[in-house]
Parts: sequence; structure tokens; C-alpha cells
Amino acid sequence: MKERARSFRRYQWGGWAVLAAAFFVVFVHRYHIAAVADNLAATPPKGLGLSGTALGNLASIYFYFYALMQIPSGILCDSIGARRTAFAGMAVAAIGAALTAFSGSLALISVSRALVGIGTAVIYVGVLRFLTLWFPTGRFATMTGCTSITGNFGAMTAATPLAMLVLYTGWRGSFIVLSVISLVVAVLVYLVVRDYPQDLGFPAVTEQAGQNGLALPELWSALKMIFRNRLTWLCFLIYLGASSATFSFNGLWGISYLMQVYQLPKGVASSYTLMVSLGIALGSLFWGWLSDQCKRKKPIVVGGVIVQGILWTLLITPAADGALLPRWLLPILLFLIGLSAIVFVLTFAAVKERNDVRYSGTAISVVNTGGFLGGALMNAAVGRMLDAGWQGKVVDGVRVFSQGAYHRAFLLFPVAIAMALICAIMLPGERACECGRGADLAKGHFGK
Repeated sequence: MKERARSFRRYQWGGWAVLAAAFFVVFVHRYHIAAVADNLAATPPKGLGLSGTALGNLASIYFYFYALMQIPSGILCDSIGARRTAFAGMAVAAIGAALTAFSGSLALISVSRALVGIGTAVIYVGVLRFLTLWFPTGRFATMTGCTSITGNFGAMTAATPLAMLVLYTGWRGSFIVLSVISLVVAVLVYLVVRDYPQDLGFPAVTEQAGQNGLALPELWSALKMIFRNRLTWLCFLIYLGASSATFSFNGLWGISYLMQVYQLPKGVASSYTLMVSLGIALGSLFWGWLSDQCKRKKPIVVGGVIVQGILWTLLITPAADGALLPRWLLPILLFLIGLSAIVFVLTFAAVKERNDVRYSGTAISVVNTGGFLGGALMNAAVGRMLDAGWQGKVVDGVRVFSQGAYHRAFLLFPVAIAMALICAIMLPGERACECGRGADLAKGHFGK
């Protein structure tokens, strides 16, 4: 009996560990472009000679396809299982990364990033599906928090360590390495992960293990019900506005900004953006804990969005001729930005509670689309504004944007956050006895 229990735990924890590793790789894929942005902007043959607009559009492609795949990801996991869905996703991401390494034009690298977005989009939903079927309900929130931290360690790896890899192997070589790693993880997913405990002769852990998900007619009814719920769209816009600045800065423009405006070496600049990811990782647990303690979500969301707006305003305050912030302040400020940005995760709990419980997963996937759509739109908009303010300066074949150009482009950040604040204020009130319910769900859901 004890041997059987140990065998179950091996499959339970082994399956989660492999899927968490896949989620780790997802974050490396997501932020890889930021580590090679200056390389892609360099003139051929060193790079592709991409302008700010082209870089912004390229980074946005990943977010567009990731967002478009959110609801289909849930349908795939419910129909063919997390194992085959995650295996296929990592394999597609590996192909996309390999194509990126051999891309010689904007068109081909755009197709490559689309493949990476499609492939990585299914992983987090697959993790949630696995946790639902292999872990007791009471441990679901804890395990999602652990999964989130694992993913954000991937974001940290995409900062300084990945920048060092780029310096050692070149930007094309770094994509080859990531492609190989993705393929290895895909194989591990197929070999280790199992969809149901019953597949191995173990009893079902939860009642959901015997369910096959929503039928197509019921799915259509669920979507109509969710779309008609005003709260769904408030949470969608909060996520879109409150995350777009962080997605854009950490996912593309942050390293270039710190290198070109503050004259920081690439390794130092990437370590500073790593502080944003660290703040996100810790904040994903902190805000859920705080919500549990005070039994309120709306005041926390409003307060967190306000703090984030103030911090971004402080960072971008230096205009064209303004004095820059002290360098020692930058990592502290960026850490606090990450910590405050993640407050929007509480909207997942809010939308879950205010929609039919049978459709809570679909409701969350709709809201989750907002964050990645916001990141895509922000990347493209910032790129266009940087190109509009470019003064023709080129160093080593790379366009160099002025302090004033970054200042004007980054003014979009507080504008988006102001929209999130308006929507947060419009959230309905909540009774103290209800508002703590589901807060655990909010732990660790940033940019899933």
C-alpha cells in the first residue's frame, strides 16, 4: 500500500515538475526578444536592420497569437488532454525558435514568433488541467502559486543569463539553444505526464476527473453568458491596462531604454529588468495573501493600480533635457513596479465569483486574453512613437533613440494604467463574507 502511494506521488509530482519546467521555458520564449532587440536592430549581416516600429510589431505578434489561443487552449486540454496538448505546444515552440535562428527577413521571423506564441499559449492551461485532476482542491491555489514562481524564474533567466548566452553564442545561437531545450521538454512531457490518475490504475483524485468538459452547444451558451456580464469586461480592461506597460517594458523596450538613456552595459541593464520579474514573482503571492487577510479585493486593486501609475510616472519623468534618476534608485523602482503591477491578478478571482461556477475557467481565459492583447498593442504603439521621434542617430548599425523619444513613447504607460484605474473604481462592491472566496485563485496568475 505504501509502495503504491509512493508510486502515485512520483507520477503526481513528476508530472507537475515537467509541466512547470515547460512553463519556465514559456517565459524564456516570451522575453527572448528583449534580450536580442539591439541585435535584431543592427544592420545586416549582424542583424536584420529592424526599425523601432518593426521591433514593436514583431514583439506584438507573440502576444496576439498567445491571446488568440487562450480559449482554444482550454478546449484542447478538455478534449485531448494536457499531455498531448502540452507536448504539441512545446514542439511547435521549438520549431518556431529554430526558424527564428535561421530567419533572414522580417516576414520569416514574424512567422517564427507566431509559431512560438501559438505553441507556448497552451502550456499554462495544461498545467491547470493537470493540477485539477491530480491534486486535491484544497492544494490547487498553493500549486498554482508554485507554478507562477517557476514561470517567473524563467522571466529572470530571460534577463541577465540569457543576455550572457547571447554574448557567447550570438543571437541566432541563443535561439538554437532554446529550440533544443524546448524539444527536450516536449519529449519529457510526453514520457512523464499522464492525463488522469486512472490511466495508471490509481483512483480519481477529484470529481472533475470523470468529466469530459463542456459540449460545444453548452460552450456557446457559456461564452454568451460571460460576454454579457459587465464585470467580465471591467476585469478584461483592468488586466489590459495594468499589465501592458510591464509587458512592453520587460518584454521589449526596457533593456534598450536602460542602455541608450542611462548608458548601462547590456548585462547590467538586463539585471535591472530582472528586478521587475522578481517583484512580479513575490507580488503574485503577496496580493493573494493580503486579500485573504482583509477579505477585500476592490480596494487592493484600486490601490495597487494607483501605486503602479505613480511609479511609472516617476520612472519616465525625466524629459528630453531633464536630469536622470540616480542609478542606485532604478533597481528599487523597477522591483516596486513589478510588485504593484501584479495586483490585477485579483480580477481572476472576481470574475470567477461573478460568473456561473461551471464556466469559471472559460471566464478566466477571456479575461486572460486582455493582458496579452494589451502587451501586443503597447509594443506596437511604443515602437511607432519611438520611430517618430528618432533623430537619425545610429551606433554600430543600431538605431539609438533619445531620452526625449523614450519619454514621449512611455507616456502611454500611465495612460493605460489610468484606464485600468477607472475600471477598477467601477468594480462592484463586495460583501466581506464573500470577497475572500476565490482569492487563492488569484495567486500567481500573471501573464499566464
